[in-house]
Amino acid sequence: MQLYGRIGRDILQWQQTQGWGAKVIGRLARDLKDAFPDMRGWSASNLKYMRFFA
Repeated sequence: MQLYGRIGRDILQWQQTQGWGAKVIGRLARDLKDAFPDMRGWSASNLKYMRFFA
């Protein structure tokens, strides 16, 4: 739960600094899938839930 909250807060911060059109969630989802290919749950929709949770 803490990890999801932290990721959500980071997404909110990145969106504020880079703007909504920067596709922060899509890029982060791809980066996390590439970095952790054996883990599940890094889809863009899950990241949006993390942002909402934060």
